[in-house]
Amino acid sequence: MDFTLTGVPQDGFPILINDEGEVVEPALFFLIHVCLHRRRVSSRKSWSAYGQAMYDYFGFLEATRQEWNQKSTIGVPSVLARYRDWALKHNSHKTVNYRLRLVIRFYQWAVKEDLIAEPPFEMEDVQVMRRNDGFLAHAKGHVTAISADVLLREKRSVFKVLSKSQAAQIVDAARDN
Repeated sequence: MDFTLTGVPQDGFPILINDEGEVVEPALFFLIHVCLHRRRVSSRKSWSAYGQAMYDYFGFLEATRQEWNQKSTIGVPSVLARYRDWALKHNSHKTVNYRLRLVIRFYQWAVKEDLIAEPPFEMEDVQVMRRNDGFLAHAKGHVTAISADVLLREKRSVFKVLSKSQAAQIVDAARDN
């Protein structure tokens, strides 16, 4: 499908279509805002990644017969928490958080546009360790950041350390060249 906005073709712009063949308008308007209005996302590859994240979320909603704008009920996980738990069955923590962050931005946009009164998550203070403080960063304390309560805690990747014999093999190989 060719997408033209105000007479200008937008090749490669992601458009979500539901099972009835209709455009998913809230997702379209959000993507127009993020990708075309703000222009902070100008790469077509980023457009594709944003479209895929929104497709995953709205596909989940459609498959589970839920509405994106349903109100949360006390004692029941929000629609976004249910999506997160479903997505974890198929994706890594990092991928799920990437998609959640975009969907969180979608909900924040929807609140600003008066499409919903409140988002299906709350913002909370979390403690994070500063990354560039070196070896003794843990002794210098934590910094507080604000984060959506539906985001997952990401595990830091641990780099592998060579054994003494492996290091010796590398040194020997380097000497031979």
